[in-house]
Amino acid sequence: MQRKRIRFTMNHTDIAIQYIQAGYSVIPVNASKQPTIQNWGKYQIAPMSLEDAEKHFKNCWGVALLMGGKHKLTAVDWDLKYALDPNFYADIKCKIPVTILEKMYVQSTMSKGYHFIFKCNKVE
Repeated sequence: MQRKRIRFTMNHTDIAIQYIQAGYSVIPVNASKQPTIQNWGKYQIAPMSLEDAEKHFKNCWGVALLMGGKHKLTAVDWDLKYALDPNFYADIKCKIPVTILEKMYVQSTMSKGYHFIFKCNKVE
């Protein structure tokens, strides 16, 4: 008997709602990564309601996770398209202790860069 593969996909609204339910602030963005809603700054203080998420994320291009907030999120954006050394990312990554890397969410970007997202009590 052959098993059928079932693919589960999440839309932007589902993703946004998961972040909001976890207490994080997200906003919808367009293909240029610009907010698609006005007055989005208020969501840096507190996440939007689930009802607003249903409305705002319905036809958006992407979901942006806001930094700061009560979780004190910080992101380092490594734009490797400007790196002259092809080993730049590997060199940086190997200098960060594994115990710290394990606490980060590392996300690849469309331009072949990376985001290092982590919580930090003090940013200097």
